[in-house]
Formats: sequence, structure tokens, C-alpha cells
Amino acid sequence: YKARIKILVKAMGVEAFTAAVEKEWEQLRDGPTTLPDAEIGRIAAFFSAPPYASVDTAAEAAVLEAHCASEPIFANWVRRNSHAHQAPGYRAVTVSLKATGNPPGDISAAQLDRLADLCEAYSFGQLRTTHQQNVVLADVRESDLLPLWRGLQAVGLACPNAGYLTDMICCPGGDFCSLANAKSIPVAEAIQARFEDLDYLYDLGPLELNISGCMNACG
Repeated sequence: YKARIKILVKAMGVEAFTAAVEKEWEQLRDGPTTLPDAEIGRIAAFFSAPPYASVDTAAEAAVLEAHCASEPIFANWVRRNSHAHQAPGYRAVTVSLKATGNPPGDISAAQLDRLADLCEAYSFGQLRTTHQQNVVLADVRESDLLPLWRGLQAVGLACPNAGYLTDMICCPGGDFCSLANAKSIPVAEAIQARFEDLDYLYDLGPLELNISGCMNACG
């Protein structure tokens, strides 16, 4: 666990810790815990790809370009919160749970219900939570991005800040965790409020921030 390992590294020193890790790896490498290709293939078979449509990629791109031209706010969200996909004509979408005024990673029951509906409509009924405290719709057609964005915007889930300062990771801290010795959420909310202006936020460029309320560093 990385939060505890940093204490061990400090106590042992980097060189001694590195040597201990390399020694252990030499004993484990190619041992009985190594997964053979057959086992990897068996497990992979449980995770088959969804039934992607055979799309005209030029037409999909043209539709998306037209949508972006007509909706500048949507275009900004596409740029920040959608990502290249291995399937032609599709994008992966980050649904940011880091809107100003809400604890990072928090989502209401009503928002989650609506997100489930949008997931059924536009992403093969699948969504994935991430360790960045966001949600990913992994398989969205480019021509569906606009109606998806409108649905997210209607329930406050279209914040275009993925990968920027306000898209921070924050543990529950003293507000909810019995192990914490400091409150982390108020710090996160203060930073969100300070950098609410998107132009200012984008001027800073992509930036990662993790906030924790104790030495366990769950953030």
C-alpha cells in the first residue's frame, strides 16, 4: 500500500528498499504465481467487447463537428471530457463528479438514476467508476455525444474539468472517517470555489491534486 510504503522507504532508505524489492522479485519471477497465457485468455473471455455498430467514421466526425460548431459549451466539454476510442466512431466519456459546491466524487440518488438512464441509452448499459472519483461511459458514439451532454447538463453532471485542478481526488476526511485527524472536504471545496472560472482553470493547464485527511493518504 503506497501510503505505508513511503514510511518504509524513509526508514530503510531508497537504495536498501530498492535492493529488497529486486531480491524479492527474483524469487517470485516465473514462479507458481505467474499466470499462463491460457488462463489469461480464459479470464479475458468474460470481458467480450460490446456490439459496436459499423459506422461511417467520416459521417460521425462530420456530425460531431457540426454539433460542436453550433454548441460552443458542448464543444468545450467534448475537448476536456471525451477521449479517443479503439472502435471507429466512438468516444469514451468522463462524467466529472467535481462540480463546484459538491464534495469531490459525490453524486445524488437522482443524478445516479438519470446517469443509469443515459448509460442505457448511449453506452451499452455499462458505466465504470474510477479511482479518480469520476464515472466513465466507455463506449459512446460520436453522434450521440450531444444528446448525452444535454442529459448530463440537465442534472449537473456536465462539468468540463476532467484532468484539471478542480478534478481533484479527495478522501472523506474528518467529516466522515473515524481515522482522519483533519478535514479534507472543506479544503477541496475552497479550491473549487477559488478556481471556478474555467478560463482561469484552463490557463493553469492539466494539474493533479490529491487531498487526504491523515497519513494513510487514501486520497
